[in-house]
Formats: sequence, structure tokens, C-alpha cells
Amino acid sequence: MVGDSRAPATKEDVKGIMEYLVKNEEKIHNLAQEMKESEKRMKRHFDVVAENITHDFLHGALHDKIEQHEDRIQTLEQHTSLVVA
Repeated sequence: MVGDSRAPATKEDVKGIMEYLVKNEEKIHNLAQEMKESEKRMKRHFDVVAENITHDFLHGALHDKIEQHEDRIQTLEQHTSLVVA
């Protein structure tokens, strides 16, 4: 049964795992803290990206296109000597 990944854990296996966890408690704690910090950084990055997409969608590209149309209308009005109220 040695090396069989489907074999049930023995008391000795559990004891070995517990000793490993106690021996490496500080490393495990530090790793957990690093993972939490990484999660916070990823969330902040995601929030920034989402805000940029929202801004571009609502104000950026659409606003620029409207300004381009307004500029074209003014140019046409000046060219044709027509003024729209």
C-alpha cells in the first residue's frame, strides 16, 4: 500500500502532518498574510480597471464622438452660412 494515493491515512500520517504544521506555523501564517495582501492588491487593480472602463464608456469615447459631431456641424454651418438656433 506504500505510495497508493487512495489508501486511507494512518495515525502516523496524521501525526506527521500535525508535526509539520506545528513546525511550520509561522511560515504558513506568513503565506496566508501574503495571500490576503495579494487579494487586496488584485481587488484594487480590478476596481481601477472597472472604473476606467466605466469612465471610457460613459464619458470618454462617447463624449469625444459627440464633440467631433458638434465640430463638424459648426464647420458645415460656417461653410453654408447657416446657423442653427
